[in-house]
Amino acid sequence: MNIKGKRVVLRAPIMADTPLLHQWANDPELWASLVGWHFPYSAGSAENWVRNYDGRSIDSISLCIEDEELGLIGTASLKPINWKDRNAFYGIMLGDPNTRGRGLGKDAAMAIMRYAFDELDLVRLDTEIVGSNKVSLEFHVQALGWKIEGVKKDWFYRDGKRHDKVIAGITADDYRLGSSSYWKA
Repeated sequence: MNIKGKRVVLRAPIMADTPLLHQWANDPELWASLVGWHFPYSAGSAENWVRNYDGRSIDSISLCIEDEELGLIGTASLKPINWKDRNAFYGIMLGDPNTRGRGLGKDAAMAIMRYAFDELDLVRLDTEIVGSNKVSLEFHVQALGWKIEGVKKDWFYRDGKRHDKVIAGITADDYRLGSSSYWKA
């Protein structure tokens, strides 16, 4: 099953995606603004990840973001999913800087939030953002309606500097309040 936005489709990864996934996994500029610890990633690792992804895990969803004209443009995930408390950690990444600022990331984020809240019946989503990533902070708070819920000072180390970890979240109720105009437009 694919998850459809207004412009993008969120779908399972396929082998044809591995060259771009490998390229993005090794892009130091991209990873400087993303949360997580990362090591160099081999093409074989990307192929193995796609080959072993069967979409049947009950605690994580990793999807490719595809635009009809541009093809594969990024990834979105919900992991881990906490079924007891009905929440998940959310992540989104647009790999090619030329795809940013076109509304494609917002469409993908709105699609995965709709899926999380309306299909999986989750109650909230959480994310973490590198404090110096002002574009991501603005995107989540202003474009998507997320709330900043905390800051952990000097959490990340990037390019010889310490950066804060910004913790943000959105509830199903807040999503529904802000999303109706997006889906009706």
